[in-house]
Amino acid sequence: MATKYDDPDNPLLHLDKPPLKRGYLTDQETVDATGLQVASLRMLQAAGAVRAISAPKQHGGFRRMWPVIDVYKAAVAGAMAEDYQWNITIAGKVVAKLQDSLWQGLEITAQKVDPADDHFTYDNLYMGAGKMDWFFELVNRKLLFLVVPKPLMPTLGLSSPLIPLGLVKKDDFTSAPWIPDYGPKRDKVLEKADKEKLPRVEAMIKHLRSGYDRYRSRTSLNISMVVRAAQRRANGLPTAYILDSAEDIFLADEGGPEE
Repeated sequence: MATKYDDPDNPLLHLDKPPLKRGYLTDQETVDATGLQVASLRMLQAAGAVRAISAPKQHGGFRRMWPVIDVYKAAVAGAMAEDYQWNITIAGKVVAKLQDSLWQGLEITAQKVDPADDHFTYDNLYMGAGKMDWFFELVNRKLLFLVVPKPLMPTLGLSSPLIPLGLVKKDDFTSAPWIPDYGPKRDKVLEKADKEKLPRVEAMIKHLRSGYDRYRSRTSLNISMVVRAAQRRANGLPTAYILDSAEDIFLADEGGPEE
């Protein structure tokens, strides 16, 4: 990263550009995009989920800037903490587990937002699901899966769209191993794998996947929608989820909620 203020890669030289075009967001822009406060962002960084860079200022010192992909990671962690009622550190541990290739696939398949689309309408205010969306699935409030779109399975080296991520305890997250099922990624992983533990690891993954449909309860979180919301907010667009207005709907006077 830049070591001098006048380095062309220094994001502070490009603050006139939109944040997503610039590639790095300031603290306030990150807060606006994710809904998290800086203290929570620091906790996520301590958990290894995100990492800010130090951009050199013109007259000395540095300013913290957040890479776009880390802004998306923070937004997902915040949504997990809110929806699953976890502390932000546990959500950070989950986010830190996901490999860069998975985050890149998630970012690519999430819908890009046109910054010029700044008109306020009912349709573009609320987030909607898409056919290529990614999900977290929490079964029995304990076991967490990542569910990827089936068309991406070959690219990610998977024979199943289900990736077991780990077990959530009261104040901790125990990560599950992940080994690609086939293809070149599997070969690379197996070169470094412990050959004695490998059969047990693969048996565990197979068992978890086979039991996916046999659990009592399941809580789904559309993380592609979370990424799209962060993209929109970074562009300054009004963004909400449809149930954000639930209180208005249920408490409205006769005649329905206000327009």
